[in-house]
This record gives sequence, C-alpha cells and structure tokens, in this order.
Amino acid sequence: MDANTHKALNDKLYDKRKGGALERDNILILTRLETQVRNALNANDYARIEKIVDQLCNDFAFAVHQPHARNGGLIGLAAASIALGLEVARYLHKIVPPVLACFDDIDARVRYYACESMYNIAKVAKGEILLYFNQIFDALCK
Repeated sequence: MDANTHKALNDKLYDKRKGGALERDNILILTRLETQVRNALNANDYARIEKIVDQLCNDFAFAVHQPHARNGGLIGLAAASIALGLEVARYLHKIVPPVLACFDDIDARVRYYACESMYNIAKVAKGEILLYFNQIFDALCK
C-alpha cells in the first residue's frame, strides 16, 4: 500500500479517511486501495495482495490505542474485499477475524464500521462467508 493511502486511512477525520483515499476518473470513483488490489489481482500478484491485507489487519484493524486507525482498517478491509470480488474467499481467514474483534470495541463508531465492513465483505463473499456464520452470529448477538 502506498504512503498516501496509509496516511489517508489513519486520519482522524472520517471525510479524510474516506474522501482522502478517493481517485476521481470522470464517472468512476474507486479508492486508491481498491485500485491497488485490483491491479495486483489482474497481475496475479497474490503476494502483494496478501501483504496489503496483512498491513490492513496488523497496522490498522488491530491498532489498540487508535480508534481512527481501526476505523480506517475496517474501511480498507471492506474496500479490499470489494476489489477482490470472488477471489475474496482466499483471504477470508485473514479478513474476518479483525472485523469480528472490532465488534467488541468500546468505541461505538468502531463497532458501527465493523458492522458496515462485515456487510460489504459478506455481500462480496456470498456463500463463502457461511464458513464464519457461527462466529459472526455470536459477535452480533453480544
């Protein structure tokens, strides 16, 4: 992930986290992160995708004392999942646990973004997400 995307995902303000990571091409609006993941997917560079997902999980979603970073990580994991499309099944074992961990966060915004991210991930993963049904159901019921 490039430095500008990293900085945008880590910003305190939601507009900068979300809007700061946008590329505008006439009609089409894609996040820089989505573009990077799609480019790596098109090039069959699975090592780069794995590196991006690991970075989103470790540097952002599991950032203990930084709720803004967790929010950015959740947005990033959802964007990466959308960019991966059907290939997301290969990475669900890394993407789902940090999102589920954020369901128990003390910050209400982090919990909200966790729900939103899980929705977007599940929407893309379709039937593959059913492997995690019990964990997701338990997290939602707490």
